[in-house]
Order: sequence, then C-alpha cells, then structure tokens
Amino acid sequence: KNIVYITPSHQFPTGYVMDLKKRTQLIQWAQEKEERFIIEDDYDSEFRYFGKPIPAIQGLYSRGEKVIYISTFSKSIFPSCRVAYMVLPYSIMKKYHSQNHIEGNTVPVHMQNLIATFISSGGFERHLNKMRRIYRRKLTYILKRLKPYKEQLDIQGAETGMHFTITVKNGLTLQECLDRANKVKLKLQVYNFDDDQDYKKTPKFILGFGGIDDDALKPHVDALIKSLIIK
Repeated sequence: KNIVYITPSHQFPTGYVMDLKKRTQLIQWAQEKEERFIIEDDYDSEFRYFGKPIPAIQGLYSRGEKVIYISTFSKSIFPSCRVAYMVLPYSIMKKYHSQNHIEGNTVPVHMQNLIATFISSGGFERHLNKMRRIYRRKLTYILKRLKPYKEQLDIQGAETGMHFTITVKNGLTLQECLDRANKVKLKLQVYNFDDDQDYKKTPKFILGFGGIDDDALKPHVDALIKSLIIK
C-alpha cells in the first residue's frame, strides 16, 4: 500500500487529533519509498480552541513532496461556497495538469477571484478569528454545563472543530437515552461506526454545536442533560 488518506486535524466521527509524533512517523513512512504519498485532508483545522496548533503534515515536510494537501472553504466561509483546493507535490503537478480535463472546473471564475481577494486583503483571517471566538464561547458553555457530570459522561474530541463525541457510562442503554431524548424533543446522532454492538449497551453520540444559535444553546444543553444524566 503506497497511498494513505488521513484527516489528522479532527477526524470524523471520532474527533481524534493526530499528535506531532505520529505525523512525523507518517512522513518517515512516506519517505521510505518513492511511490508513497500521503493525502492530507485538513478537515476542521481552522477551528482549534485549546492547546497549541499542530502544523499540517504538508508543512512539516520541507518541500511537501510526499503530501497531497486538500481542504475546503465550506466550513470556514459558508457551506454553500462549495470551493475546495489542493496543494500538489512538484513531482505530480505536471501529470495533474495533463489529466485535469477529465473533470472541468465547476467553480465560477468570479467566485475564485472573490475568495482570493478575501484572503489577500486579510479579511479571511479576521473572519476566522471571529468565528473561533464564537465557536469557542459555545463550546466552553457546553463543557462547563457538562463538567459536573464527568462521572457519567466521557467527552472526546472537543479541542478542535464543531463536533465532539460523548459516551454515556452511567448504565443507561442506547434505547433508554433515545427515549429520554424523544420526551424532550431532542434528536441525538448515534455513534455506531464500530464493528461491535457495544454502543447499544454503552451508548455514544456525536454532538455538533456550530449551528446552534446562542439563544437556543441553553435549552439544547438542558435537554441533553435530561436525556443522558441520571440524577
């Protein structure tokens, strides 16, 4: 196997963030053979709230020759933007240009120019800083409300991005959690990506918070506590 696809900044659905040591090991693996490449999807990298930022793998490698870096503006600007981009190693750039006629460019030129101007003017960076503050405030509120129940809940992947996972460890089954949530009109996204069926006995959920309005945040957390916590 010579190609590895990763989302090291905030993997979905686990919320896992690859540490610097493992990123370095991955670069070393790619350097062992000429035909090896890393496809780095830097999903959610713009929104890190706690701890020091971890550099992209593409940036760790001096010339980036082993990393195909891809990302999108759909989260950082707005979902309907539908603009993604790719940074290719020099070694495969020429081949890409000879093959890119396979799928035409679907992004209007005026949209590309608009985003380029937004970035070069500093507007994009200011926008990201503002959004980080907004999302950090929401996340901090949620975590503060859930902290008293840390014996009943296990929260993972909350350092980055707009979702985290929460495991219920107070004895409630999956169906009991869903029934309780239904009573308070809360829709829960079940984490059921593992091969085993343990999630039915030890339920795990994916919680997104980016799209919740400030005035709706407290009612949402109230409903979450009523659904998952035994008092």
